Amino acid sequence: MLNNKYIQTVSLAALLLFSISANSACLTAETEPNDYEGEANSSLCSDTTVEGNLSRNDIDWFTFDM
Repeated sequence: MLNNKYIQTVSLAALLLFSISANSACLTAETEPNDYEGEANSSLCSDTTVEGNLSRNDIDWFTFDM
């Protein structure tokens, strides 16, 4: 039978692995609205294409880490 310490350790490791992979997901498609700084799309990654729409007078904001 598995002891509680082992179950807690495995659960914590799975949680950490999930949270790291969730935070490292790259943006692949623009989401609207992102017309102002406060609505900026985030999670831009290098060497990743972001799909979006172009329209007249549309302003899009994005954020990225350096």
